[in-house]
Amino acid sequence: MAALTRTYLLDRMKGKFQLASVTSSGKKANAACWTPDISGNGKYVVFATNATNLGKDKDSKYDVFIHRRK
Repeated sequence: MAALTRTYLLDRMKGKFQLASVTSSGKKANAACWTPDISGNGKYVVFATNATNLGKDKDSKYDVFIHRRK
């Protein structure tokens, strides 16, 4: 089984890595994620994925998701 590509970000204030390829409720993507970006204020992370468990779209084609950091 191939490893999934996850998107992480480093919270430099806390000195910790945080998984960013999740929904705002914390559900992890079940497929690879790529092309992450973060908003200027660090509150939002967007990423593309073909995961089928992050939203209502179940077609395995890639979609862009936004994660609001807590």
